[in-house]
Amino acid sequence: MKFDLLQTRSAYLRTGIIFFLLLVYILLPSNNSTTDAIGYAGDAKWGSELFSPHHLLYTAHLYLISKISGIYNTLFLGKYLNAIYAVFSLLVLGKVLDVLKQDRDLSNSLIFFTGSTFALMRFATENETYIIPVFFSLAGSYFFLDYYKNDRKTSYILLSGFLLALACLFHQIHFFWWLALLISIPVLSNSQKLKVVFFYVLPAILVPITYIIVIVFYLKLPLTFYNITHFIFYTFNEGTANVSLSLMGIARFIISIFRSFFQVHGSMLFVIRENNLYVIPGVFLIITAIFFIRKIKFKRPNLQITNKLLLPFIFALILHLLFALISFGNAEFMVMVPFLVVIIISSFIQNFNINRIWAFSFIMLLWNVTYGLIPYRFFQFNNTEKWAGYAWSKKEDCLCLKNGVEINNMVYYTRGKYLESCYDPDATNSLFLKRFKKCMEAKKEIYTNSLNPSPIINTASIISDKENHKFFLKFKPEKVDSIIFPDRKEYIYKLNYK
Repeated sequence: MKFDLLQTRSAYLRTGIIFFLLLVYILLPSNNSTTDAIGYAGDAKWGSELFSPHHLLYTAHLYLISKISGIYNTLFLGKYLNAIYAVFSLLVLGKVLDVLKQDRDLSNSLIFFTGSTFALMRFATENETYIIPVFFSLAGSYFFLDYYKNDRKTSYILLSGFLLALACLFHQIHFFWWLALLISIPVLSNSQKLKVVFFYVLPAILVPITYIIVIVFYLKLPLTFYNITHFIFYTFNEGTANVSLSLMGIARFIISIFRSFFQVHGSMLFVIRENNLYVIPGVFLIITAIFFIRKIKFKRPNLQITNKLLLPFIFALILHLLFALISFGNAEFMVMVPFLVVIIISSFIQNFNINRIWAFSFIMLLWNVTYGLIPYRFFQFNNTEKWAGYAWSKKEDCLCLKNGVEINNMVYYTRGKYLESCYDPDATNSLFLKRFKKCMEAKKEIYTNSLNPSPIINTASIISDKENHKFFLKFKPEKVDSIIFPDRKEYIYKLNYK
């Protein structure tokens, strides 16, 4: 009876955690959407480019739900859907920890910890593509673990492979999670290894079949090897994505790992600059966090059982981190890191005081809400909608605007049409220079806001501001207009090149 009461209390606590975090995500969606988030919302709203190569099903899925529900504000619809998928992911995380036979109270504290990390909070409140595949990868991992832990039927492996394949269709990056489970099969299987591999890999045929269907019936292209490979690896073929290793990439990688748990960004300086009192909660939370970190103790895992079952997650973590490292430390490729880390360390913690984990998680939650969710909800960093309105009024001219692609995406989202000549200025980019030259040859009026200081200071803005200033000053810019925002005034300059 006592056991039943403890189980019931634990179940109620887990439900309370899930509903609390859902409320946080739902009430604080970002009001400073990313360039991609606005672009996906526009495509879903107007029914164009529904299948993007590296996240094939995301926009189509958003379009379909928008049509079924009758909700045409697809930008916020995507954010609310991600909030729901985020808490579903936390529920599945709990199921994974249960299969690993972790203490229920510990599992609940780790679910709260994961839900409070900035990687999850950031994308649970944005119309981005990274949360849904995490849900499917976790669900596939649950059936994978349950097969080995509880001697389930082969259908569990089949279902695991299907869910991981579905994750890959929502974002290609989850190929590495799928691969991690595959390479762990020979270690986990005592017999019939080839049979297990076969049933796990079999559903993966869904991925090429879906791409082929899109190429033939949606894009209406001939089914050739070139068209298939070019579409699947489109971002690499077009140069919008690349892999390399550099010192700057390593530095960003380290920052991104930290940022997977705690918000660290130039937007924090923007907020503190707006109100100096905003620094007070940060100082308090840092001091408190240091105190609790020193109290956490770890233990060695159970090498006979637990360590083996952790292998798929260890492999997945290593593969995802390596790819993020050679992708210039891209923080967006690390959304799954808190989940994987929590699953792995859950078997290492001993003599813990669960209250300390709760306290540390609550500190992290307060930090990320204070310096992440609240500023992105209630402050305007780029004022994209206002700039989109101005850009539309100059639609016949050439516009070299900071966050130009984001602004043009907002024009498309609100009006259903892209501006012909609205660019993100980058004086070091050959494609921008080519477009700029084309505007001059067409004798268009050219306007820019690039001589204003960037509201958010980061490495990219420091470098680009300096180069763009040098470039645009050659054309004797003339101040012709301004846009007033709550926190600042930005000037618009006309370039005199004729």
